Amino acid sequence: GTGNLSMLVANTGGATATNVTITSITGITASGATFVYVPGLLNPPFVVPGAATLAPGAGSGFNLVFAASSGSPATPFSFVITAQADNVPSFTTTINVP
Repeated sequence: GTGNLSMLVANTGGATATNVTITSITGITASGATFVYVPGLLNPPFVVPGAATLAPGAGSGFNLVFAASSGSPATPFSFVITAQADNVPSFTTTINVP
């Protein structure tokens, strides 16, 4: 099975963020299942749609698709996503999908 995960990036800084880019999606882990990222048109690195210029306080949404290549697609999983903008250092966070 596959699942469409709705994501949001938000600019919490005081300056406009330019070219907000997802540079990698790694470290996909689950217990009892194997998940893979299905890139489609969003193959890292990619500029987040609508985030070429992201004003302070603004956000932009995008979708990521994951597929269970083995095990139950209902299994919780996590992944590590790395993002950056032209004027912001790269940062990494772990996303837990219940």
